Amino acid sequence: MLIVPLVLIVLKEILEQGQAYKRIDEMERKADYLLQEINHKDIDEADIVEKSRQLQDEIYNHRKMDSTIPNCIYDQVRKRREPNHA
Repeated sequence: MLIVPLVLIVLKEILEQGQAYKRIDEMERKADYLLQEINHKDIDEADIVEKSRQLQDEIYNHRKMDSTIPNCIYDQVRKRREPNHA
């Protein structure tokens, strides 16, 4: 019975991290699209500025509402991704 709250917390965290991943993926897609638009010669500068501002707002909101990753998990993932990490 005592393990039920722990399981619920873990499941909630897994769901939140999945949602965060989807938000990051969507923001990355929007950033790539924005970069493609900038490379066109017939761009509307005001439109690009507005879309850039919207993307910055999305990034800010994501960082504000994103759940934190426990240090023990972050350190393990970081060690695998950055082998030369001190």
